Amino acid sequence: IAVIYPRKNQRIYLPMDFNEERRKVVFEASHRNSSETIYWHMNGVYYGQTSEIHQLEFQPEVGKHKLTLMDENGVVKTVKFEVLGKN
Repeated sequence: IAVIYPRKNQRIYLPMDFNEERRKVVFEASHRNSSETIYWHMNGVYYGQTSEIHQLEFQPEVGKHKLTLMDENGVVKTVKFEVLGKN
């Protein structure tokens, strides 16, 4: 598993939309075997799974986060990142 976005220790700014809600961002990963299922967790909460196209949309709050990806074989990749902005 390789995390393409966000990168390790990346600082991300997510602007607000017209409804004063933080916009969503698409996180992306790759796997040597594209048909392998990847399970996505952020801060210990399960968000979904992907296969073939490993992209998932998130709307993280301002602050520090930990993205954890795990494949069907139990291989785990973790990336820490931070979302910047006004609270």
